[in-house]
Amino acid sequence: MSKLGKEKFLRKHFSNMSLKSIKNDDYIIGKFNESELSFLTNYFLGFGEHIKILEPEQLKEAYVNKLHDILDSY
Repeated sequence: MSKLGKEKFLRKHFSNMSLKSIKNDDYIIGKFNESELSFLTNYFLGFGEHIKILEPEQLKEAYVNKLHDILDSY
């Protein structure tokens, strides 16, 4: 996550999420229910290029699929 991504996270995040710094890199750590997948996908889209989803794979795939859907609408 970039510095701007960290700032965005600090402005608005949820109680099931926390920020963890490892070797000068910041990560969002948390848990979610499958019913929240669409909501979280849209939440992370708001970070734009300032975030990269590494795991879980289910969230990563939903995020990439949503990006493809957005591109396909143009």
